[in-house]
Amino acid sequence: MTLSKITSLAAENRNLAQASKTLGVPLKPPPRTPCATCPWRLKFSRGVPNPNFPDPGIIDEAWQGYPGNGGGAKHGLIPLCHRGADSAAVGDFNDWLRQVDEIRVCAGVVAIQQREAIRFHEGEPAAVDQDAAERVAARMKIPPAVYRSGVLTPADLLTRAHPAISDPLIGYKKCKPVKRGEFDSAAPTGPGEFDLDAGTVTVPSGIEMLAARVGSSPIRLGWRGCWTTNPGT
Repeated sequence: MTLSKITSLAAENRNLAQASKTLGVPLKPPPRTPCATCPWRLKFSRGVPNPNFPDPGIIDEAWQGYPGNGGGAKHGLIPLCHRGADSAAVGDFNDWLRQVDEIRVCAGVVAIQQREAIRFHEGEPAAVDQDAAERVAARMKIPPAVYRSGVLTPADLLTRAHPAISDPLIGYKKCKPVKRGEFDSAAPTGPGEFDLDAGTVTVPSGIEMLAARVGSSPIRLGWRGCWTTNPGT
């Protein structure tokens, strides 16, 4: 599917914040471990019934992008977790929104996106393009200029990745399976704490110093650098 316009990262942030405000529920980062019924668990695309997602094709739409939704996971947008919604309501987004007790980012798809962004960075076949890879990196608080500079190593990127990045049971049919040891170097220990107001705190690290060297703006971290709802601020 070809989308006429991909929702900008800033617009996606505004949409998430507005949904949180309108519904009166908190906006939260992905949990450390994907849900037991996360549709990005490979067993569900291989025939195991999923009580929350009777149609396994739902992740194809989430990956490619829903018509009129401005993109999907392959473009770097962040699908939300089904947590808080009754399984009978999944499939109707408006009904789902009325039932959630929080808006939480899906851990499974974040791990997959980060794998593909690292693969792209390393010049390997990847299921995302340059724009999507840079957007995923921005969620990891790595500015595009630093991501493109070629100075980061896979270990640098992994220090900001979600723990599920190395889980071979999480994946998508259009992405390469995780190879043994592929994402184990400097394995991430996050996600740690998350604070939507933490984006104004500059945390010095090797990547921040590299950002200065390539002329990028300081990297301001939330959620210990693993994920942020406000990249680029």
